[in-house]
Amino acid sequence: MTESELLTKDFLRAAGDELARTGFLTDEHDFVPPGAHVAGHCGALQDALREAGNPVRLEEVPIKHLSRGLLVCLYDAGRFPRRAEAYQAIHTWLDTRYEQS
Repeated sequence: MTESELLTKDFLRAAGDELARTGFLTDEHDFVPPGAHVAGHCGALQDALREAGNPVRLEEVPIKHLSRGLLVCLYDAGRFPRRAEAYQAIHTWLDTRYEQS
């Protein structure tokens, strides 16, 4: 999956909406194309979102989850000033999505 496949108008719209709603992005979101990974594209996604009118400061956080294994997720550092807060929010979302505790 190339970076340009992630940076489509539809993806950026959905990503912006999700960041506004939850403050984070994972590969597990339904709008992420199959086989695509948000990890490694933090800067490009941040720049594209800013150009689309969504000024966020994205950072990466690795999440170790029982069902999904190791995921590197992106979060809005303005919404979660501490990485631990983002980790907890994403982990809780994954638990709910995959019905684990």
